[in-house]
Amino acid sequence: MVGSGIERPHLGVYESVERDGPLDDAVGEEIDEVGEEIMERFFAGAGAVAAMIGVIVGAFGAHGLESRVTPADLDIFETGVRYHMYHALGLFVVAWAATRWPSGATTTAGWLFIVGIVIFSGSLYTLVLTGQRWLGAVTPVGGLALVGGWAALAWAVLRS
Repeated sequence: MVGSGIERPHLGVYESVERDGPLDDAVGEEIDEVGEEIMERFFAGAGAVAAMIGVIVGAFGAHGLESRVTPADLDIFETGVRYHMYHALGLFVVAWAATRWPSGATTTAGWLFIVGIVIFSGSLYTLVLTGQRWLGAVTPVGGLALVGGWAALAWAVLRS
């Protein structure tokens, strides 16, 4: 709409809008706060779901795999579960950090933890369950995502 003050998308990109008054500033700040709360809730919920899945997968490994895989494979599976749980808890840290130091870096940290859990732990689980050893080459990509998540979280905290 011309003259309505509403942004129109152009090829999927929004133009920035200058806030030019107390009402515009208040509305903009409220929108920012809603976005922060959504991210906080999302990462706390993702942490809870990831932890739940980690407990289920860990119980499956402890009770269902012990007699079916080699001790070395069981160690690999347990490594996946351990890092899965560490980073599920890390998602709660991200949710908390989003309330203290909201930024793109905090959001990036949360997404990197999610991607890292899926790729790192998921590749280890799949390697053990299928015997596809080539998946060991994928695991470090997930590890890099996890490291990147911690780096992004540190950046968010230290630059505030």
